[in-house]
Amino acid sequence: MVLLGLISLLAVWCGPDGWRWLRQQRLRVLYNRLYAQDVGHYPTAPNAFLMETASSLAPGTALDVAMGQGRNAVYLARRGWEVTGFDISEEAVHQTRINARKAGVKIRVVRQCASEFDYGHKRWDLILLIYAPVPLADAGYVSRLQDSLRPGGWLLYSSCVRREDEDDLLPCIGHHTPDELRAALVDFEIIRLEEEPTLNEWSASRERIVRLLARKK
Repeated sequence: MVLLGLISLLAVWCGPDGWRWLRQQRLRVLYNRLYAQDVGHYPTAPNAFLMETASSLAPGTALDVAMGQGRNAVYLARRGWEVTGFDISEEAVHQTRINARKAGVKIRVVRQCASEFDYGHKRWDLILLIYAPVPLADAGYVSRLQDSLRPGGWLLYSSCVRREDEDDLLPCIGHHTPDELRAALVDFEIIRLEEEPTLNEWSASRERIVRLLARKK
């Protein structure tokens, strides 16, 4: 606790960059602990919205942002996609490599955070943002995503709406309302956008889940 307090003071002294670094480290520690536990503490089956959507898409290049233990990356690789995934957690990277090996598929795996990853230019046919803590309210970040998609490329989003009681220091900044997504993705063609109370894969409780499928114009 003392160490965390000192780190927090250092983050305050360093300003916005310090707070951003602190949030990243808290995410890294949080998910390292999570993925080091038994599989009962996190979802292992592919996301249902992804499976429904991918069934009608031709395989291409896919990027899984904040891939976790690779459940969705492995699913796409099994369907013939060339998949890259990244996560801030070392344990997530380790688990993804194990799961890919067990499934007999190849996935390019990178240990990096969303703000530092090199998304490239016209590189992906599909980008997954499934419970991914990414700043879609940041126009610069959205521009990077759009630039990295090939013409006609897809952006798939699925996450719960942020709760009022969530930790302010560790915000789930990937959790947006439909209106927020519409405002953030004005340069995308929104094919499907819905919100409904259903099972949160991470908490096993009923929450407001938002799903979005958008296409690069």
